[in-house]
Amino acid sequence: MILKAFFDYVQFGKKPAVSPVAARYAVATGCQGHHSMRNGNIPMDIPELSQEIIEYFSTENKEYWLTKLGECEWDAGRMLHRRLSDGSMKQLIGEEAQILLLTDGDNLVSFCTLAPKDDIQPTDLTPWIGFVYTFPSYRGHRHVGKLIRHAE
Repeated sequence: MILKAFFDYVQFGKKPAVSPVAARYAVATGCQGHHSMRNGNIPMDIPELSQEIIEYFSTENKEYWLTKLGECEWDAGRMLHRRLSDGSMKQLIGEEAQILLLTDGDNLVSFCTLAPKDDIQPTDLTPWIGFVYTFPSYRGHRHVGKLIRHAE
């Protein structure tokens, strides 16, 4: 499937439906399999993606990540982008709020908010995890779980 998608792209310019993550794992599997065969068939691990969790309000590159958030097709994600753009987000979810971004190099994988308040008010419960989203090409790999564990 992945090879067919690649050849369709090369020959016909057809955009692949295969996610970049799946393609990356396929290549890594081939490379590690080759290395294993050449070294006595020893088991090889597939390296994890080089991901990093950054906090939106603390990063020096806010404009870049705001642009990436703006690529979200989810209505709530677009609202998050709009509120960050006009500076009203912290008024909605609290001054101590954090927006956690899971990145893969220059790509935004997933995001969520960790905030003292939410739309459900009044309540004594806090903090709130909200605006949880993973971009389609990264789905199916439990990436948002890294954000949740980081928030804990």
